[in-house]
Amino acid sequence: MLCNSVTATLNMDGKLYNYLKRKMQFMYKSILEIKAESTPTNYILNGIALNDEWKTFETNAMKVSIRPNLLNIKETGNYPAVVNIDFNSNTIGQDADEINLLNAMEASLKDSIEYDLTSVMAFHMTTNDKRRFYIYSSLSQEDFMKRINDAFRLLPQLPLGFSGGNDEKWENYIACLNDLKNQ
Repeated sequence: MLCNSVTATLNMDGKLYNYLKRKMQFMYKSILEIKAESTPTNYILNGIALNDEWKTFETNAMKVSIRPNLLNIKETGNYPAVVNIDFNSNTIGQDADEINLLNAMEASLKDSIEYDLTSVMAFHMTTNDKRRFYIYSSLSQEDFMKRINDAFRLLPQLPLGFSGGNDEKWENYIACLNDLKNQ
């Protein structure tokens, strides 16, 4: 292409736009310029409303960020499993490169797992040695891990740990939501 620039205009929903924007930023890094636009925070995916508002609070030992408006998703009963993804590091919050990597990881993770709202990131907690993401899902372990591989494909190798189990009543989320209300 013998030109200085190419302009592409796309008409798509907000969630897909955010996903495409981040993937293109990873692929083209500094040679891609994306026009600054407001990013939507409310989506309808597969007939379910997703509110992407986050609230943050701190306790003595941790910082917690939660999406306080996910009860409508919980009430569907379609997300019985919780998957915890731990980013393990004893320098969390001390290094700008690591903070940028964590932000890129979180954005990629949300884009990949929430693409069709078969999974949803509900909250995450940061302590001195890790950030734990709590993701509720209706996917099988195999399908969930395909999404994880897609999310992190363009990122460097990450110090991750995985755990999880059944949490049909979203007890982890409800307890965290109560902690937010008591702040």
